[in-house]
Amino acid sequence: MPLLLDAGYRVRVLARSPRKVLSRDWSAHPRLEIVAGDVADVSDGSSLRRALDDCAAAYYLVHSMVAAGDDYAERDNQLARGFDIPWLPMQEGYRVEVIAEGFTMPVISLTDRRAAGNRLVRFVFQRHLETVLYGRSEGSSGPIWKVMNTAGIGATTMQINKAAVINGTITEDEFKAIMEVFKSALPADVVDPSSLGRIRNCTLLPLAAAATVVRTFGRSPASMAWLRALSQPMPQAWELLEEQEVNNAAGEVDYVLEEKLDDSNFEAEEMSFAQELTTMPDFSTDRDDDERLKTYILQRIPPMLQRELNRYLLYRT
Repeated sequence: MPLLLDAGYRVRVLARSPRKVLSRDWSAHPRLEIVAGDVADVSDGSSLRRALDDCAAAYYLVHSMVAAGDDYAERDNQLARGFDIPWLPMQEGYRVEVIAEGFTMPVISLTDRRAAGNRLVRFVFQRHLETVLYGRSEGSSGPIWKVMNTAGIGATTMQINKAAVINGTITEDEFKAIMEVFKSALPADVVDPSSLGRIRNCTLLPLAAAATVVRTFGRSPASMAWLRALSQPMPQAWELLEEQEVNNAAGEVDYVLEEKLDDSNFEAEEMSFAQELTTMPDFSTDRDDDERLKTYILQRIPPMLQRELNRYLLYRT
């Protein structure tokens, strides 16, 4: 218990006799919760199930050697099997404030069965990350994938769909819970509520990988707000530049700060991906381009294709 508490976790202790737990040195810790219950009671609404609510992980530290007499081994197996209750992803919410706007980004803790040991990993939704960085939650995902591939972490994503349930990456209950969290967090002002029922999949990104994506994206009010909200490391050059901007706005000069900026100049002056998008030269065509383009344009859309296009537009709206 002390190791978990010292690491910053909130811990809930289940005991048939909470009085015995109170004798421990760590029993008064502010992040500790002590509840009364019995691991032998596995019925719906039982003390065991209530104690496991909202828990991302659980440690089974129970034995029944004294209470069960000679049958203690079988009794231990029974209790352990009852403890194996299906887990659902635990959700946290972090408010990311960008200037006058804000977005509450859910972070879910989910068992990553793709890795050895089935580690518990904290994930964010790729689409929600796009909402923060690009100010939108629908449309092409090309820009965010370009950033992920630039950072070399595209393979860390987890696709959440029915195929993932079939291949055992997630359970059916996890799929339903994840999709509910994903849909409920999408901003209502940019997503048509009637379209939520058609969402059948989403993409998760490990929190550490998402932080790398944000830093690769480059310095912006949105990227800095995201890193701060989720307590992720901020590049030192970004903090120095922010401090310099505050000084400039106040008409002050900090020579020590200026020296630090000069030392980190190679990092501070690196163009972000966000800046690249706004500094790319405009595309212009020549006569040959125009002639070649005409060969790919349908002068007349066949009626059957037009009907399919109309159905697609109706589906999208």
